[in-house]
Amino acid sequence: MSELNLTKDIIIDMLGDAEFYEKCPHFLHMKDQGLACYNAYIQRTGGNCTKCGSYSVAAPALIEFVRHIKKLQNVDVGILEPVKDYIGSRRPKRPDTVHIRHKYDGKPEVLTF
Repeated sequence: MSELNLTKDIIIDMLGDAEFYEKCPHFLHMKDQGLACYNAYIQRTGGNCTKCGSYSVAAPALIEFVRHIKKLQNVDVGILEPVKDYIGSRRPKRPDTVHIRHKYDGKPEVLTF
């Protein structure tokens, strides 16, 4: 069983990939925001800023992504399978489980799907 911690950097890369929205149509509503977030992040960091802490330009899209994951999870966790498929197309192996660590109301929370 493979697990993946979906970091901010991975999410930003996903949001900047037009193919993500084709493979995961439940996120199509945030395509413009996601692409703009990615472009602003790359412009600010030069694309080579892993864990530099400069996520402010990406924060709105990251928050919307996590909010939407939570919403879809409450509807049917199976809806998120295309996200795992997309990740699997970009990594050596499709993850069975994905974890997103974030803060909700200032408290750490882990979303798992």
